[in-house]
Amino acid sequence: MIWAFLLINTCVIVLTARLRYADDGLAFASPIPMESATWWWLAGGLAVLSLGAGIADRNCLRRPEARQALAEMSAVFLPLLVYLWAIRSSSGISPRDFAFTAAMAIFLALVFWRDRHNVAEWGVTSRNFLPAARWLAAPTAVMCVLSLALVPFGGTDLRIGNFGVSLLTYPFWALAQLFLFQTFLVPRLRRVEPRRPAIVVVAAGMFALVHWPNGLLMAACGAAALVWTFVYLRWPNIYAPALSMGVAATVLTQVPSRDITQHTRVGPSYVQLMQRTVHLELIAALASPRYFAQNGGTNHDFVAALYRDLLHRAPDPFESGSWVAALERRSMSRAEIVRGFLDSDEFRMRLTVSPTNSDYRR
Repeated sequence: MIWAFLLINTCVIVLTARLRYADDGLAFASPIPMESATWWWLAGGLAVLSLGAGIADRNCLRRPEARQALAEMSAVFLPLLVYLWAIRSSSGISPRDFAFTAAMAIFLALVFWRDRHNVAEWGVTSRNFLPAARWLAAPTAVMCVLSLALVPFGGTDLRIGNFGVSLLTYPFWALAQLFLFQTFLVPRLRRVEPRRPAIVVVAAGMFALVHWPNGLLMAACGAAALVWTFVYLRWPNIYAPALSMGVAATVLTQVPSRDITQHTRVGPSYVQLMQRTVHLELIAALASPRYFAQNGGTNHDFVAALYRDLLHRAPDPFESGSWVAALERRSMSRAEIVRGFLDSDEFRMRLTVSPTNSDYRR
């Protein structure tokens, strides 16, 4: 049944991301480029697979503790994923963000209060800290080395002051994340599924999913969560994994260039960053003197080239005339003309129809 839980959560992300992005953002809303129709097929396939997995393991629903665990996990993670993709703004913090966070905190507090007789399995005391820390020492070192191995591919943004601040503060943010993905999630997975390997994979998969669609972070966080969950099941303690995550995440986010990690953006903020980055790159390339010279060296030829390369058609005289006149009067620069093309409904529609066949995502 926990496989059905993982699949339906993945389906929710795919469906809500596709519903949110019907324009050029769709090209960046998944770790790999997908055609517009593929999103619907993927969502449908995940829904069917989750239903099949649930039917295959339906006997576990006869146990009251399994039903309660599934209900509690679904009540937290399904709204969380819908909020991240369908409600939360891609920039800034709004009152609804505070309202959702408060509602989630209240719900978790009530769930933990009702489950207080099982506090021993939460891992919130100092018990098991030393053995868990010993088990995590070597994997954490490996995580740091792998992060350092990214430096030759994109340089470094290391600043000692920022590194030190992150090293001191990130474990607290890690503690908040692991409180949800270890203390809350893992014990409930255990009530549904007795096999530890399945629990480890599903818990790691859920942690990777919340970092969608940043492929590097999904891979890194998913792999690291395999280790943290394995150790947490053997030595229940949340503080040792939080310390491990704080150190590993600090090295990953502070040493390699932020262009490699895409500034650790996830969800809609990742999509917005990629849109802005590619827009700027495309505007600079198409507004350059080189592009202008290669395409006739006149304003008329320049506008015709934009229609050809961005809209894949030839302009009619009435369409191109206004752009050419604006260039002749110098009321608009070539960069502003290119931006106008990129912001047009026709260009967005072309990307919506076939986002992966365009030159937009590089």
